[in-house]
Amino acid sequence: MNYCTAKLNIKKQLGLPLDKKIILYAPTFRERGKVSLPFNPIKLIESLHNPDEFIFIVKLHYLSWLDQSIHNYKIVDYTNYSEIFDSLLNNYNMIDYTNYSEISDLMLISDMLISDYSSLILDYSILNKPIVLFQYDKEEYFKNRGVYFDFKDFIPSKQIVQKKEELYKLMSSELENDNSKMKEFFYPYENGNSTKKIVKALDFDDSPRRSKEIIFLVNELNQVGGVHSFILNMAKYYKIKYNSKIFVMAIKEFHHDENLVKIFESEYIDFTLCTQTNTYACKTILSNTNGYVISLQFSAHLHFQNFLKDKNSILMFHGDVKDIISKNIYQWHLDSLNSYKFYNYKKLIVLSEKQEDLLKHHLNMDIQKKLTSITNSIELDYTPLKQSPETNFAYIGRLSKDKNVMALIDIGKEIKKQNLDFKINIYGTGNLLNKIKNEIKNNELENILFLRGYEEDKEKIFKNNRALILVSKTEGFPLVILEAYSYNKPVILFNSFTSASDIVNDYKTGFLVNPYDYSEFIEKMKKVNEIKEENIKKQLEKFNNEKIFKKWNSLLSQIENEIEVKPRNNKHPSKSKAETVQKSNLKLKNKGKNRGKTKITKRKAINYLSKHLPRSTKKLKSIVYKLQGKKPFISVIIPCYNSTETVKDAIKSVLRQKRKNIEIIVIDDGSEDRVEDIVKRFNSFKIKYYFKEHSGLGMTRNYGIEKAIGKYLFFLDSDDEITKNSLNALVKFAEHKKLDVVSGLTKRYHKKTQNEDLWFPSLYNKKHIDDIKTRLNLYNDTLSTNKIYRKDYLIDNNILFKNNLYEDKIFTTEIYTKTEKIGILNQIVYIWNVREDNSSITTSINPENFKERIKSINTCWDYLPEYRKPYTFSFFMNHDMRIYINKFKFFTEEEKKEIFEIIKEFCNKYGEYLYPMFTGSKIRLKLIQCVIDDNYEDFLKIANIKSNNINS
Repeated sequence: MNYCTAKLNIKKQLGLPLDKKIILYAPTFRERGKVSLPFNPIKLIESLHNPDEFIFIVKLHYLSWLDQSIHNYKIVDYTNYSEIFDSLLNNYNMIDYTNYSEISDLMLISDMLISDYSSLILDYSILNKPIVLFQYDKEEYFKNRGVYFDFKDFIPSKQIVQKKEELYKLMSSELENDNSKMKEFFYPYENGNSTKKIVKALDFDDSPRRSKEIIFLVNELNQVGGVHSFILNMAKYYKIKYNSKIFVMAIKEFHHDENLVKIFESEYIDFTLCTQTNTYACKTILSNTNGYVISLQFSAHLHFQNFLKDKNSILMFHGDVKDIISKNIYQWHLDSLNSYKFYNYKKLIVLSEKQEDLLKHHLNMDIQKKLTSITNSIELDYTPLKQSPETNFAYIGRLSKDKNVMALIDIGKEIKKQNLDFKINIYGTGNLLNKIKNEIKNNELENILFLRGYEEDKEKIFKNNRALILVSKTEGFPLVILEAYSYNKPVILFNSFTSASDIVNDYKTGFLVNPYDYSEFIEKMKKVNEIKEENIKKQLEKFNNEKIFKKWNSLLSQIENEIEVKPRNNKHPSKSKAETVQKSNLKLKNKGKNRGKTKITKRKAINYLSKHLPRSTKKLKSIVYKLQGKKPFISVIIPCYNSTETVKDAIKSVLRQKRKNIEIIVIDDGSEDRVEDIVKRFNSFKIKYYFKEHSGLGMTRNYGIEKAIGKYLFFLDSDDEITKNSLNALVKFAEHKKLDVVSGLTKRYHKKTQNEDLWFPSLYNKKHIDDIKTRLNLYNDTLSTNKIYRKDYLIDNNILFKNNLYEDKIFTTEIYTKTEKIGILNQIVYIWNVREDNSSITTSINPENFKERIKSINTCWDYLPEYRKPYTFSFFMNHDMRIYINKFKFFTEEEKKEIFEIIKEFCNKYGEYLYPMFTGSKIRLKLIQCVIDDNYEDFLKIANIKSNNINS
């Protein structure tokens, strides 16, 4: 259907004369409720050369409606067809289309648009029709709300007016309809073929599907690791064999460790999405699927499980179950399984029968019924390579703590000690890369250990190495061992994880070494040539794709009729039948013993002691508090570092709180002064003191989270205070609305000047719940200290502080991008005592600090939704950059050049998100332009002028 035909059809549908021209008035949203027109539409029509040829239609925001009580004319609602007919007969051509839902139809049939500041003009520009902007309240609107760009850059200035008389006069003149500037800037790729391009890009496959779709859920989308290798293998099998539609969904797009980032691509995967950028799409697909959903990581399942009700969902664990049971690595997984915090899954899969046997005794009976095991598999054929003449060994894996990679240094030392001609090629990357480099150098192991970086081509690796070595303390079911087997390479590893003996047949396909016996490890490296090829080939056949996916097919068909694990209200894991019977028998036995005796209950004794204990007996009072079964509801975490002058006031502000069931956790981060002495003087059982080696604010807060036992957490800096009854107000709001995070208003007190101001008060002008779908300005509040958090929510979603400066900014960004609803309390809860002496690292002004600010923005960028990124760039210009430009005159020439280079690097990285969307100084925009043009000379002139007159 062409444009003209579509236009005629819509006019017919709306009962409009086909020969009339249409003026569309569509202003921006201002307020909910009644809205009156800011001009007289009769005068506007009469000012036209041929008024009888035009119809005036109105389209307001759906939350507004026309107030016609104050006008001497009537605009007919489009749903009242009889009135429309009468009015058109009488040339009373004004109709209200506010209740008509399709604004695109109205744009299509109109011949002219009158608006003000609405983004509607961007879409309308594509039609190449005249646009008039009637900005009658420009001064007030710009002051309170602002605009993204200067309209005069895109629309003829004569068609932007502020007075009614100017509008009427303009309507009698000839209007321009060339909107090419706006189209080129906002729609550079628009040529009318967008839908066609999308269909082509999606490359729809019309061949029949022979299996239901499969959706994999992971934590990070683009990452190196065994989980992603598993996906690629399974996706390829089901795509080739059954033409299944394959999705991969993630919480985040990238891992926080940039060394582990690898773009996840495969021709066998149809769609990759993450909730950072496609929240609604992920929810919609999961809510409507009738296929199979496989959660490959516990955090991913927790993130998505609310959308998996009545789905064919599988929860899979790719680690070692002994670490779930011991809680060494996975502290919360077992408790969460047994307390039904994980739900909406029909099967729980581990990677070997030994893991299954080990785990099942630690699970509730109904969870045990869901437990089964399926090993990893491999698609590679057996293609044996010739043995390398050199005694080279390959390590393949992440260079991280969980892989125990520093053991390679110990093995290297043992090789050096025995003067052996062994070389270990290390293939991988990770956060311990620099540490390993230094250890190799410090121990003079450059001729033994070689860092080769990440290498995807395994054949290239095994062509030059005799065997694979692994040094992990824990593994799930490492696919790299199967890859080694496929090239006829034996494996040497520590027998330190549950499935080690399932995958390595000792003395036949490799060697299992006692953890962590490095001498024995070397001895096994010497015997690597004793391993026979036929044993390796036989072992590899056990993990053939066809065999393993036969088990998968059987499992997928079973779960169709199974009942899923559902959420429960009980807070404690269910007891076994034996435990229940034993407890009942014990009660009966004790009941018989106590018959006839005077009943003095434990409760009476505790209450008596509580009332009669002296106030000074802190320890006894603490014991009674525990006996009474009282548990702190809020844990206030106060990190300290050489803060003896201020911590006293911080603690006092907590003890003054109306709510009494509070614990105060004071963590001394390696102070040189005696913080402990100050804490002891309070003699309060509510205060717990811990001393640890200095590690920085973020790690100290994490230590506090670990020690806290309250339901809610509150972070208080040792030089700040909280207001009276603030904790009670925050908790009441959280409990009433069932919120995981509640944020309150912060007052800043400047010690030097004794001035006070509020931190982003516009965010806290009313008590409400901020929804993630519309969250925008809340990101500006980068404080972690004016909020309470439900502890389990932080732990379950792995939201902890990072070990850098500006840890608050990173922490709150992650909170804002993950938390569906956040309570906003219009009450001052926190007093931020601002130090003006630059004694704080984060308030000092120097190039190194500027780099740390940029580093924090880089980290936050991974969490930010796409729509927020232009605002973050703008905030950088108007806040971060502004601070250093204002102090520019105090820097040396070398420092000034360094600041220029820092801004330049930032702009090169994120320049695509630069929009003139702020109403601040044009000078800063000019500075950014100088940076983009690499014009240091002009940048220097403007920055020096700005710094000498910081009020400009």
